[in-house]
Amino acid sequence: MLVGCRPFDGSDLGLVDGGSMADTPDAEPTASGSDAEPPPSCKALVERDPTRSGKDDVYAIDPDGPGGDPPIRVFCEMTIDGGGWTLVGRSAPNGTGAPFGWRIATGNVTDPTRPYSLDVGTAGLGFDEVLVADRDRTIAYKFSVGRAFLTDNAAGPVSTGAVTRLRGDCAAAEGAPTMLRFTGATSLTDVFFFRDIDDLGQHRGLTPSGFDLAYEDCDQGGLLHRAQGMILVR
Repeated sequence: MLVGCRPFDGSDLGLVDGGSMADTPDAEPTASGSDAEPPPSCKALVERDPTRSGKDDVYAIDPDGPGGDPPIRVFCEMTIDGGGWTLVGRSAPNGTGAPFGWRIATGNVTDPTRPYSLDVGTAGLGFDEVLVADRDRTIAYKFSVGRAFLTDNAAGPVSTGAVTRLRGDCAAAEGAPTMLRFTGATSLTDVFFFRDIDDLGQHRGLTPSGFDLAYEDCDQGGLLHRAQGMILVR
């Protein structure tokens, strides 16, 4: 039996319209048998136990395994594209000014009223795919990255390459919104960076208070500009 937490629906995380998790008590993990250790990722969790598919929730994972750092509680998106996505960034209304980004730990995964970022590097979570979505997950895009994405692209942008639309009605003329052409700059502390050109003059992307992609249309902004958003990895 996997280590997890008491089920609750995604609305409690503010991912769809619904109540807040701010006053939800910490869930007690439950485990038994030889398979009781938390998995290293949300992807490993759903691979180990396919019954978790479709059950978006907060679960315990242990990226560095037994004997390392204690397990951490993360939100696992178990529905989109087969699931197994780990939430690493989530904006919130009025979140302006909060520290935020790939290497920043801020907020609480169970409190949707404040910006949240995991600090995926310190957590030790390996990944090679990134999912960009609005908070109610009606719009979602994915792209692949190298396993050393965080360290290799700390100082500057990198091309996202092929971007796949998984959800939403935005069929961009160039196959993907132009503002998702470049990502990286993982050392920034105010944004999960995305932009249409290889330049850091403007810190566009997912900010603590929502997507700032400059354009409200489909072809450039992917219909995400000004929306509350999420960044997930697997």
